[in-house]
Amino acid sequence: MSIVAGIVVQNLFDFHIVIILCICTLSLALFLYKKIFLYVAIIALSMMNTLLHKPIQFDHGGRAMVFVGNVIGEDQRANYTKLKINIEHILVNDKVVGLAMPVEFYTRETETLLGQRICINGVVRGSKRPHKPNILVGNIIDVEEKPMFLGSIIYAIRHYIIGVLRNMFGTGQRELALGLILGGSGRIKGDFRDILSRAGILHILAVSGLHVGFVCVFAGVLLFFVPISTRLKFIIIMLILGLYAGITGFRPSVCRATIMAFLFGLGLILQRNVDRVHIANIVALVFLIFEPSLLFDVGAQLSFAAVYGIFVIYPVLKNKIIDRMLIKTHRMILMPIAVSFSAQVFVAPLLIYYFHRLPTLALVTNFLIVPLASVCIFLLFFILLASTFSLFCVHCLAFFVSCLFALLTSIARFFADLPFSTLALSISPVFLPFCYLLFPHKTRRWAIYCIICMAFFFSIAGFTDCMVIRAAPFGALVTTNQSSVFVTIKCSSVNTARFLSQHNITDLDYLIAPRFYYPVKERFFKYGDVLHIQRITLGQMLIRIGQNLEIEYRDRQVYSQNYGDGSKATTQDVQYVITDGDKAFSFSAPSDCSILERMIIDLKTAALKIATLF
Repeated sequence: MSIVAGIVVQNLFDFHIVIILCICTLSLALFLYKKIFLYVAIIALSMMNTLLHKPIQFDHGGRAMVFVGNVIGEDQRANYTKLKINIEHILVNDKVVGLAMPVEFYTRETETLLGQRICINGVVRGSKRPHKPNILVGNIIDVEEKPMFLGSIIYAIRHYIIGVLRNMFGTGQRELALGLILGGSGRIKGDFRDILSRAGILHILAVSGLHVGFVCVFAGVLLFFVPISTRLKFIIIMLILGLYAGITGFRPSVCRATIMAFLFGLGLILQRNVDRVHIANIVALVFLIFEPSLLFDVGAQLSFAAVYGIFVIYPVLKNKIIDRMLIKTHRMILMPIAVSFSAQVFVAPLLIYYFHRLPTLALVTNFLIVPLASVCIFLLFFILLASTFSLFCVHCLAFFVSCLFALLTSIARFFADLPFSTLALSISPVFLPFCYLLFPHKTRRWAIYCIICMAFFFSIAGFTDCMVIRAAPFGALVTTNQSSVFVTIKCSSVNTARFLSQHNITDLDYLIAPRFYYPVKERFFKYGDVLHIQRITLGQMLIRIGQNLEIEYRDRQVYSQNYGDGSKATTQDVQYVITDGDKAFSFSAPSDCSILERMIIDLKTAALKIATLF
C-alpha cells in the first residue's frame, strides 16, 4: 500500500526530485525514533521511482528524424496495430545519437513486427502525463535483417503461429483463433466484439492463467520422459513460459500469470507452503517497482482484480457451499460457477466504470463458454505442434475447431441478444476504493458508511438545476439535467466518441456541427461559416455561434470562447464551467487524465454544483 500511495501522490502532484530526496532523508532519520516513518520513506522512494519513469521530454525542433529501436509489444486491432518500441538511438545527418526512450507507434502494417528492430522516420509527441508514454508519429522506412537474438526467436515463432492459423481458418474465425492464442480482442471486428462483450465473455481473449496452464501442461508432457531432475525441468518450463510471454507481447495479464506460476512452482520445488494472496501481492509489487504506470493500465487492473476475487471469495464459497454438497457431480458443476462468480464480483466495478455496462448473464455464459474455449485453446496448441509433422491431422483438427468456434459464436450471440443481457450503468471512480473495501472485515463497516455518504453527496449534486460545460480544443460538451449538447467546428468522430465516452455520455440529445456525423436522439443543427452569427435556443440555454462561441443560461452569459481559433489551440486541457445562471465556477483539468484525477474532477464538480445552492 505504501508503494501504491507513493505512485498516487507523485501522479497527482508531480513533486520535484529534490523535495522527494528531502522527504526520504527526513523520514529515514525519524525512523530511528518511530518505525511508522519507514512507510513514509517507502512512499518517498515510490514517488522517486515514478518520477524516474516519467516520459523523457525530447525536443526535436519540429524536424523529422530517423528513430531506431526494438519492438517489445504488439497489439493488433481491426484497422491498425499499436506497437511498443524501445528507442535505442536516432540518426541525424548520418550520425548516430544515443537515446534510450520507450514510445508507442501506430501503424497500418498487418505483418507481425514483434521482436524486430525497425527504423521510423518521424517526430516524437511528448507526453506530460506520468502514466502516458510518448507517441512516435511517422512511417516505417526499414526493418533491420539482424535484430537481437531473443527478438529474432520471438519474431520467428510469432510469425509461424500467425501463418499456420491464417492458413487453417477463414476470415472471422482466424481472428478468434489468433485472439485465443496470442491474446487481444482488438483484432476482432466491432460487431462480434460487441457480442462477446454483451455476453460477458470477452475475457477469453485475454491471455492469462488458463493459457499459461496449458503451456505448462504441454511443456510438462514433453519433458515427462526426459531423464533430468525435477528442478531442471522446472527451469526449462519457466524459460518456455517466459518465451510465451514474449510472443504475446508481454501483456500484463500473461506476465502476471507467468510470475505467479514461477512463485507457486518455486514453493512446490522448495516444499514451502505459500499464501495465494501474498503471491498476488508480491507480483503486484514487482510490477509497480519496474513499471509504476501499470497502476493505471486497464488490462492490469482487470487482471489483478479477477485474481484477487478468486483468491478472496472462492475459498469462502468452497467452504460454505461446495464442500457441503453430498453429490460429487453437483460439486463439479458449482466449482467453475463459483470461480467465475468470484472473478466477476471483483471485476464488475471496473467494467461499469470503464465500459459503462454490466453483463447480467455472465455466470451462465461463462459456465458454457469457458470450458468450450478451453478445449479450443488446447486443440489450437496441439495444431501448432502437429503442423510440424502431419498436415492431414492438422486439417482434421482445424475443421473440428471451426465447428467449436461456430458453436461458441452461436451461444454468445444467443445470450447477447436476450433482453437485459447487459445493464447500462455509470458510476464515479470515487466509489471504486470503497467497493473493494467491503470485503475485508476490518474495513467493511467504514466502507458502507462512506458509500452511503458519497451516494448522498452525489445525489444532492444531481438534484441541483445546474449546467456543466466541458470545453476542449475541438468542441464543447454542454449538459443539464434534461439534455446533452455537443458543439464542434471539427467533425472528428474518433475524438468526439472518445471525449464523450470519458464523460459517461452514451447518447447525445443535440449535435451542433458543420455536418451530421454522430448519432443524436433529438435534433442536429448545422451551422455555416463563422462570419454569420447563428442563434440556437434549447430550453433556458441560448447558444450563439460566430467568430466566438457564446453560451447564455437563464439570460446570463456564462461562457465565451474564440471558437474560430479552436483548431489552433496548443493546450489539451478541458475547461469546466458549472453554473446555475446566477453563480458560475470554473476550473481546468487534463483531457487524458488518470483514474485518480477523474476522482478529483468528479468530487470537485459535485462540490461546485452544491455550492450554487448557497
